[in-house]
Amino acid sequence: MLRARLRSSYRVTDFLTVGGQLATGDPDDPNSTDLTLSNFDDDAMVSLDQAYARLNFGELTLYGGKIPQVFSRTDLVWDGDLSPQGVSATYAMPLAAGTRIDARALYFLIDESVAGPDSDMVGGQLTLSSKMGRDWQLDLAAGYFDYALPSVAGADIGDFRSNLIGPDGRYLSDFNLLDAIGSLTYAGFGERWPVRIAGNYVHNFGAATSADTGYGVDLALGRASHRGDWRVGYGFTVAETDAVFAAFSHDNLGIATNYRLHSLAIEYLPWDNIVLNATLYHYRPEHTVDAGINDPDGWLNRLRLNFLINF
Repeated sequence: MLRARLRSSYRVTDFLTVGGQLATGDPDDPNSTDLTLSNFDDDAMVSLDQAYARLNFGELTLYGGKIPQVFSRTDLVWDGDLSPQGVSATYAMPLAAGTRIDARALYFLIDESVAGPDSDMVGGQLTLSSKMGRDWQLDLAAGYFDYALPSVAGADIGDFRSNLIGPDGRYLSDFNLLDAIGSLTYAGFGERWPVRIAGNYVHNFGAATSADTGYGVDLALGRASHRGDWRVGYGFTVAETDAVFAAFSHDNLGIATNYRLHSLAIEYLPWDNIVLNATLYHYRPEHTVDAGINDPDGWLNRLRLNFLINF
């Protein structure tokens, strides 16, 4: 597989910036820029992944267009490759030294319909970042994301993935997600060896099933920003069937939801602009009734090897 991005921005005035990003991958897949080098030597697909205007008014930042993700996130709820289309706002409120609160909001137009209501999402998030003494950093985020999905005309099988589908071909559940994230970082072992533990909890108040909750914990040691750096990490995640909106959650597994996952990752930077990464995913379905074609008792393994170049 191959992935590539070309990003550019231009400062028009003191408060207006325009930007865009070209990315590889299927333009109909919102959460992956991976390009498979096979399929009878098909041509590589490249699409306009971002095209936006950004307005800066001191502590207030506004985006409009096909925009970068505004929310603090983990892969449990939001894939890192997703670029929403709509408008967003972030307002920063510095408090005491080393502490700030951000208020973030997003209107996300998901599917536009010519014959009825559009599918969209309205969401908001509050984040707190606080430096506690010399070596400790606390970060907290709480968000609520309210989806309305009356139109699915533009969706395909990759968008529905493992969420429950009703007899009319539409999502069985609504998706009204409460998302809470917290992390604590300790830097007392030196700047190259920070220790970070993070947790994520999500609950879908609109689910038509009791399989409506997800949670995860990640532990990481080290950094991956300069030549010679190492970082290792372990993660444990459970995502029930309709806990998250699968079209926009991570695509690292063969199962989008209804999984129990252990992950182990290691990264090394031989040079400042090159990252070597290996990640092992060990997972199985969480609930037998929603396992589909997957063996409900069988563990699956996926190994991803990445060679990343930045320039």
